Amino acid sequence: MYGRAVVVLLTNFGIVAFAKHDLPLDFNDIVVYAKPGDAMQLSKLTADENEDLKINCGRTRRQWLSTPYKISAGSAAKLGQFPWAVALTTISQKRYNYCGGSIISKRHILTAAHCFMKYENDQLPCTTATNLDDITEVIVRYGGICLRSDSPPCDGKLCMTARINKIAIHRRFMDDGCIGGFDFAIIEMESDLMFGTTTSAICLPNSSLDLNSAENLFDYGFGDNENGESMSRLNYGSAKIISVGEKTDFIRAGPIHKPKNKTIYQGICVGDSGGGLQGFVKQRVFLLGVHSFGPKTCYSGSPFTVTDTRPYAQLMCDLTGICYHLSPLK
Repeated sequence: MYGRAVVVLLTNFGIVAFAKHDLPLDFNDIVVYAKPGDAMQLSKLTADENEDLKINCGRTRRQWLSTPYKISAGSAAKLGQFPWAVALTTISQKRYNYCGGSIISKRHILTAAHCFMKYENDQLPCTTATNLDDITEVIVRYGGICLRSDSPPCDGKLCMTARINKIAIHRRFMDDGCIGGFDFAIIEMESDLMFGTTTSAICLPNSSLDLNSAENLFDYGFGDNENGESMSRLNYGSAKIISVGEKTDFIRAGPIHKPKNKTIYQGICVGDSGGGLQGFVKQRVFLLGVHSFGPKTCYSGSPFTVTDTRPYAQLMCDLTGICYHLSPLK
């Protein structure tokens, strides 16, 4: 259905100048794609579910290392290091991801809007949002670190599967031809994900979070390796923030440095779109941004762009009932 071009598109387009926009954003600017007869709005968390997220989000059971790891050109994640990381696949290609995402509640995932767009001849600007028939073909893989056990071999836990119910995308992303910012999408699942030792939600930041307070920044995803090969295992890499848009929703980030004894840099690549840029704040892990696009060459060490999640704190609350982050977590 999608093939792999939908992710190549933005990673090959270089650095695009974002149009300026004012925040906060209007709730009415959100377009929800749902099954015929279903309400055109996302299912919201209850007050108790929101309180549970406030207590338990962003906690990982794996000890983190200071050694720089890679997504492309890199090392594999351990089970439980990224319990919020997911892969988006299709029914026909469920062993291979085309985008990533992050669990933000038992029934909501945050990913990139361009993962659900159609492109004519793989060129921007985009034309229209994908049809609902296409959306129902999407499968979420979660709760593990392997999409498949072979080709290449992966000796970790295989990911479970879940189906998508609805998707919410900001109208401005489409109206601006997919190059003017707003590159995020909220996925609502058909049923709640099974949380446990290998599955949990990452914390969302509030709009006033100082990015300088975030430590140990990492990117994660199931994207291609340095040889352009589809990876079967979740990988991650250390990152740094280079700049933040003053009136835009983008963050420019990049690898910290080239690993020793390597001729290529770490970085995001094809298939990493929609995955997360995370950082530690007071022993909790926060989703600072969503992978949007990067340089033409995955391993050049050039900056890549992520959608800043902070401007959308109130919008996330209005749409999903995930509201704990409107006040700073303790």
